[in-house]
Amino acid sequence: MALTVGIIQGKAPDGSGNGGVTEAQLSAPIVDFISPGARDAASMRVDPPGASARQVIIKAGRYYAPNATGTMVYVVDLDTDYTLSLATNGAGNPRISSIVLKIDKATTPNIYADNVATFVEVQGTAAASPSAPNDSNIQSGVGAGNVGVRLADVTLSAGYTTVTAPNIADKRTTAAIKLSTGAILLGYASKTSNTTTSSATPVAVSGLSAAVTIPSGGRSVELTFSANSVYASSAAFITISLWDGTVGSGTQIGSFTANPTSAGQQLTANGSVMVTPSAGAKTYNVGIQTSAGTATLVGSSTSPAQIAIKLI
Repeated sequence: MALTVGIIQGKAPDGSGNGGVTEAQLSAPIVDFISPGARDAASMRVDPPGASARQVIIKAGRYYAPNATGTMVYVVDLDTDYTLSLATNGAGNPRISSIVLKIDKATTPNIYADNVATFVEVQGTAAASPSAPNDSNIQSGVGAGNVGVRLADVTLSAGYTTVTAPNIADKRTTAAIKLSTGAILLGYASKTSNTTTSSATPVAVSGLSAAVTIPSGGRSVELTFSANSVYASSAAFITISLWDGTVGSGTQIGSFTANPTSAGQQLTANGSVMVTPSAGAKTYNVGIQTSAGTATLVGSSTSPAQIAIKLI
């Protein structure tokens, strides 16, 4: 039997792993009690520049950055806003670039440990309908063995000269204390305005998209959807669907159907589904469709439509 204690005394273990304190021991309290992500709404948020420029502003704050498997979490602090310059786009089509927090595991930290973390742009492929870099692209962009956390995806038109707020899609998660019951809120999204559609096939509900990091360990995840109500302009079947990935092309993991029998009849639209996903980054989305007429998913400032993802 070996009962070991990590003593924090300013030294690393020797070449045989003896003495000192390991990164895993330092990281353990965070892994055990905090789900990774931004400390608050502003921390490392990606904003447009204050003037016309091919740049983004990364706001000061703290981020609990996990590795790919969720077995390590690094506490990264940015004390002042950071300006990241982006590459030009002369491809003739728009592209989506990911703004990534990189932790270079091959670099030996200096005494301030301010030479390890950087921000990088990982470029997607320009196309008439471009896609954001996937997780493999992000890993390649930061280098094998390094940590890469996607903060935002930025759509850049051909020949662009500036970045505006509508170009930026926030992809951060929010850090949270793990609950004593064992449930962990990994992330959530809410929408405070109505969504309408006449589509007979699933379309994405704008604003109800949550990017989360699934830790290792094989625990189940509960996705919960709630809304004040749904209604249609005629009798219809209105289906709310939950998706792992893009609505329509990802994997549908659940659905809830309401059946208003007359125009304007409001019905509740709530439900949950359990899944056991693999460890790593996931983005969960909400879709909506209707069998007839125009369907409305209700959301307001006092009664938002929401999706929540919890580790059980």
